[in-house]
Amino acid sequence: MTSNAYEKLRQARVLKKVTLKELAKRADLSYSYISQIERGDASPSLASLDRLAKALGMTVWQLLKDSNNPDTPPDVGPYVSANLVAFATGNQANFGTNHPYKAKLVKSGMRRSIMLPQSSVRYQMITPDLDSKLQVILVEAEAGAISGEEPFEHRGEECCLILSGQVEMEIGPERFQLDVGDSLYFSSTVPHRWKNVGTGKLSMLLVVTPPAY
Repeated sequence: MTSNAYEKLRQARVLKKVTLKELAKRADLSYSYISQIERGDASPSLASLDRLAKALGMTVWQLLKDSNNPDTPPDVGPYVSANLVAFATGNQANFGTNHPYKAKLVKSGMRRSIMLPQSSVRYQMITPDLDSKLQVILVEAEAGAISGEEPFEHRGEECCLILSGQVEMEIGPERFQLDVGDSLYFSSTVPHRWKNVGTGKLSMLLVVTPPAY
């Protein structure tokens, strides 16, 4: 997260003409807590950021997006978008010869990313936008980092795959230790959070449906 991340929250709130008192009511968070976040005196969890974003009619990505990553990728340059035609081979009920299929290429250097306040946790969106039925996120975090002090819950289903490092996943009352190559599938409606319990950097792939962040 960039150094002006807290200012982004204040700017979004002012732009949408929402007072601190009203935002606190919508997000079910205290007035003083939100005020501390905007001043940079508090480090909100992903769960709190999600509440604030939704209260402003936004997603966490829109609220904390990098300034270099636009809301809508252009159809030229690093983002390539093309209409393809899927030719059915055996299931004419689902695909016709003129069925349009939207393909979007996201170059590795142009992924949208956010970082949690006062944290080493970085989220990179592998999928190009939030208009699909699923969301793929690359999570990177230094040793000891956690997703948040409080568990996060949202509608849908989720699966994680550990690319490097070790992580402890807390799903409701259960805890799972995952090493490189391990995966875990769970219902996102169950409060969950994770911690990098390894000695090095964690790299984890998250697949979420429907998009949640």
